[in-house]
Amino acid sequence: MTDLRRMFLISLLFFIGMMLWNAWEAEHAPATQVPKTNTTQSTSTVSQPSTVTPPQAVVPPNKNQLVNFKTNVIDITINRAGGTLVGAKLLKYPVSLEDKNTPTELFTTDPQEYYVATNGVTSKALPPADQMIYNAKIENNIVTLTWENGKISITKTYTFTPDDYLIHVSQTITNRSSAAIQTTAYAELQRKPVSAKGVGPFNISTYLGGVVSSPEKRYEKISFKEMAQQNLTQTTKNGWLAMVQHYFLSAWIPDPNEIYHYYTRENNDVYTLGMESPQTTLAPQQSQTFTDQLYVGPEIASSLSKIAPGLNLTVDYGILWFIAGIIFAVMNSMYKLTGNWGWAIVLVTLFIKILFYKLNSISFRSMAAMRELQPRIEQIRENCGDDKQKLAKATMELYKREKINPLGGCLPLLVQIPVFLSLYWVIMESVQLRQAPFILWIHDLSIKDPYYVLPVLMGLTIFIQQWFAPKAPDPTQRKLMMAMPFIFTALFLSFPAGLVLYWVANNSLSIAQQYYIMKHVVPKSKAKKLAKTSKAKKS
Repeated sequence: MTDLRRMFLISLLFFIGMMLWNAWEAEHAPATQVPKTNTTQSTSTVSQPSTVTPPQAVVPPNKNQLVNFKTNVIDITINRAGGTLVGAKLLKYPVSLEDKNTPTELFTTDPQEYYVATNGVTSKALPPADQMIYNAKIENNIVTLTWENGKISITKTYTFTPDDYLIHVSQTITNRSSAAIQTTAYAELQRKPVSAKGVGPFNISTYLGGVVSSPEKRYEKISFKEMAQQNLTQTTKNGWLAMVQHYFLSAWIPDPNEIYHYYTRENNDVYTLGMESPQTTLAPQQSQTFTDQLYVGPEIASSLSKIAPGLNLTVDYGILWFIAGIIFAVMNSMYKLTGNWGWAIVLVTLFIKILFYKLNSISFRSMAAMRELQPRIEQIRENCGDDKQKLAKATMELYKREKINPLGGCLPLLVQIPVFLSLYWVIMESVQLRQAPFILWIHDLSIKDPYYVLPVLMGLTIFIQQWFAPKAPDPTQRKLMMAMPFIFTALFLSFPAGLVLYWVANNSLSIAQQYYIMKHVVPKSKAKKLAKTSKAKKS
């Protein structure tokens, strides 16, 4: 089998295997292993999960109790009942190009897509959180909520910054009674699971669910299925928790110097991922302030890495994240140069081709040499007839005489496969490519080509590559190779245009390299070989 056939078949095998693996992983996520905690810390300083629970039935909040605050990038709605964030609209990210006036919404009290962020303090001296109606004041990008009952007063502040999706949150509880009280602070993300939209022929969807982070494990997925099977209980500091979905996330980041207890629970199909501070005793007239940060916005790794350790891993490039990170950095540089993510993909493809030029040359030279031997192999096949053992032996002897390794083109391809897979995840996961235009009819690189021009071009480039390759002697192989352009075209019809653009650019550059090697490198190599042979005969 020639190098080109190996390249197509190995690429197809790895690509389909990757798709099936991700589909299987989404359906059969392993049960969460409850981490071991420091027992002295967990028993003496950390309370049990708070008694704040999701509503038994999702009911739209009282409109008279809603407070709205808007920056140039985010529109937040806060329910004065409990101080819960019940609305978050990302103003720079419309839901689609066809509906540019409707921003993507993360937090919502829609009964079918319930998703909110809440925080507060708990104490036996306090009523249930949803019965605490706060007064609200907005001043200088700060929303201040206050509540008191004569014995306890609570002040919450949400501080916003223009051009930023990070909200600085603080809450101060003051004991105005004559007796000491026990209190803890908590922060939670509550949502109903929704179906993630699949991509491609295998309907592969990106991860939608919870994530917790600790110094020991910076990125640990906690799926809704796992939350339903077993409650998480974990104690750590310098961590965070998040709900992630394709392109966007919300995350609570506590004080990195404080120990927090992380937990999950499910109630009435609402899944809670929360954290709770150590229990504090407040003497009469004493106050305690708790500070957290809440991120509600796009998954942009460069911004997230500055907020908390490992938060950038929510841009989930999979096990090859270290390679994908480098590829995206190069792609981002190309975007700054061109101002177009489509051309950035093309230039990154060119960069990768240059990087692997010598490896690809080995593969293409092997292919050219195999093509030159094709008539002699056909002659051997005719001489051997149906004797496959004799055919294999004679063919290998020919390869040995001509100093050709029939597997010489496989290693370069295998070395490049991790790069191909990493680039796939970069294109799939980068919010920067969401609704990013390329040229003419392609207005969004993150969705399929509406007219299927790129998949057809990709099939055409595969057909041209086959023209350069030696013809397979086996009729079955020939039929398979004839079908290959159509198979790949069909597979890529529904994949993001950015990914198909990469394959078109990659194949086109491969064709150019193949043509150059066959027209210039191989003839020179043959001339040198003939000259060397002639010189040896004369001597």
